Amino acid sequence: MEYGTYILIGSTNPYLAQRNGWCSTTIAMRAEYGQRGLVEGLMQHYCVGESDNYIVNENGDVVHADTEEIILQKDALAYEHDGKVYEFVAIEDLDEEQAKATLRDSVLFDEHDRETIYSIYPDLAPVVEADEE
Repeated sequence: MEYGTYILIGSTNPYLAQRNGWCSTTIAMRAEYGQRGLVEGLMQHYCVGESDNYIVNENGDVVHADTEEIILQKDALAYEHDGKVYEFVAIEDLDEEQAKATLRDSVLFDEHDRETIYSIYPDLAPVVEADEE
């Protein structure tokens, strides 16, 4: 399996963002480096932690304990809870809004990750002004 950087992105509507103290409707919460399976396990852990009523069933899905409604499928990297969506996105798969949030919220590991984003979205790279003579 291939290793990579995954960014935990949170998104919601403007009303909930303001009520939760988020600076935007899309925020970058953290970065993880590892294989996809590791990140899937972290997402499952985060999802179960959202509610005392969320459990992992025999298939490996996170479900509501009372209704058996699937909250997060076994191999998924995203779930919704209480009007907010949480998802792990591979750094090379970030859309432009997610990339902006990742740079703004300073969750990257190193300059290589930053350069990866700049190579995909060159307009996000800082403008270096030439020295005037």
